[in-house]
Amino acid sequence: ANNQKTKDGQAIKSLSHAIAFIGLDSLRDMVIVAAVSRFELKTKFFSSRKFWDKAFLTGRIAEYLITELKLNHSPEQGFLAGSTCNIGKIVQAILDPNLADTYTLEMENVRILGNWVAAERRHNGYDHAVLGEIGAAFWGFPDELLESISLHHVSLRFAKSMQIALWEVAALANQLSHWVNLDTHQMDHSLFQDLLRRFKIDEKMLDRMIPELQELKRTQQLSA
Repeated sequence: ANNQKTKDGQAIKSLSHAIAFIGLDSLRDMVIVAAVSRFELKTKFFSSRKFWDKAFLTGRIAEYLITELKLNHSPEQGFLAGSTCNIGKIVQAILDPNLADTYTLEMENVRILGNWVAAERRHNGYDHAVLGEIGAAFWGFPDELLESISLHHVSLRFAKSMQIALWEVAALANQLSHWVNLDTHQMDHSLFQDLLRRFKIDEKMLDRMIPELQELKRTQQLSA
């Protein structure tokens, strides 16, 4: 809650104030995410800590996009959608730790690189968006997060209205997170360009936003 603070800039000083400020639904969702983030994995190379560091950065970027672009979603919704959109990778690591390790090593291999989706295709693996939707439904995630999990890599032809949906915010935050983390080989450049057009972000805006997102990453590292 104190990441948001109140409109008058005052810090949140009690649990009851935090619940009133964030809302019970958002608090419930945050508790779910916190519980999932503490799962013990049996992987050797796929790092739970690295995954969640990047996931929470993606959440903060989604939060930033909603505030900066004045989108019709709450920052808390954005944070949760961005933080959980790749939860299918955790599901993969639980179901088949060796395969999750293989994907991780291939993404770090300079002769292969590419992204997680490409690794799934090479090994005829399950789509992490599908795994994530199934796992998140089992864990009791709300529908809006299930949508962000299942759609964050899909074509924008799935957009149903002029209003930008929460899953689209998560999708753009996910691509920007790759950029900010200097993992541009993991980006879907075609989808990224479509998302920039959808959000009406031109080159000048992007040049201004990237340093601000890099600062988000820096402050996250300092608070870790």
